[in-house]
Amino acid sequence: MLNNLDLKSITENTVTELWLVDQNLTAVDMKVLATALEKNTSIELLNISRNSIGDEGLITLVNSLRKLSSLRDLNISSNSIGDKGIQYFAEHMQNNYLNNLILIDNQITNRGAIALARYLRHNKTLSHIYLYSNQIGDLGGLAIMNAINSNPNSFLKTLWLDYNHFSLNGCVKIIEVFKSNLLLTNFEINLKDGDKLPLELDVIKQTQIDLNLKRQKVRTDSAVNMLQLSRMLLRMDIDLPLDILLHMITLHGTGFSDQELNLIGSVLLDRQLLGLYSHEWSDTEFLKQCLVARFQL
Repeated sequence: MLNNLDLKSITENTVTELWLVDQNLTAVDMKVLATALEKNTSIELLNISRNSIGDEGLITLVNSLRKLSSLRDLNISSNSIGDKGIQYFAEHMQNNYLNNLILIDNQITNRGAIALARYLRHNKTLSHIYLYSNQIGDLGGLAIMNAINSNPNSFLKTLWLDYNHFSLNGCVKIIEVFKSNLLLTNFEINLKDGDKLPLELDVIKQTQIDLNLKRQKVRTDSAVNMLQLSRMLLRMDIDLPLDILLHMITLHGTGFSDQELNLIGSVLLDRQLLGLYSHEWSDTEFLKQCLVARFQL
C-alpha cells in the first residue's frame, strides 16, 4: 500500500523513474497513484510489476498515464490484467510515446490481443513489447503480427509471444507473416504449454531474424549517407531534388540543427510542400511544429 512518504516523492518532478515492484498494490492504490502522477510530468519509467491491480486498477491508471507525455517505459507484468483492462489501455493510449511495454504473466486472451493489434496498427513509437505467459491463441497472435506488418510507421523491433496458447498451425501462420517483416529482430514464439517449435520452423524464424538484422544495418548505413549528403547540399544552398528532400526528412525529421531546419523550411515554403506530404512522413511532427512556429504558417 502506498504511504504518505511514497506519495510525496512521486509528486516531485525530479523523480523520473518509479519502481513499485511487489508492493501488494491493488486497484484502490492505483487511484492514489493516478492522482499523484497527475502532479508529476517527468516520469519516464513506471514499473508496478508483481502486484494485484487487475483490470480496474489499470483502467484507473490509464486515465492518468495517457496525459503523461514523458512516459517511455511501462512494466505492468504479473498484475492479473485481463481483456477488459487491456482493451481500455489500447483505446486510450494511442497518443502516448511509449517505447517499451511489458505485459508478461497476465490473463490476456484473443479478445485483448485483438484490441492490442488495433493499438499496434497505428503506433509510431513502440520498440519493444513483451506478451509472453498470457492466454493468447492463434487468432490473437496472428492479429498482432498482421497489425505490425500493416503499420508503415512501426518501429517495433522486439515481440515476445512465447508461453501462450498457440497451436502448431497457428505458429506456422504467424511465422509466415513474420517472414515479410523488415524490422523485427527479436521475435519469440513457441507452442501451447511452452513446447519448442519444430526444428524447421525455428530455423525459418531465426533465418528471418538474421536477414532483418542485415537489412537494418544496410538501412542505417544508407540513412547516415543520406543525412551527410542532405546536409552538404543544404549548406551549399543547392536546390534539393524532391525525392531527396522527402527521404531525408522521413529518416531524420528531428535530427537537424536550427540552421538546417530554417533551410529546409525555406525549401518547403518555396515549393508549398508543408502539409501536402506530411501524412507520408514517419517522423516529422516535431519538424512541422518548428517550421510552423518559425515561419508563422
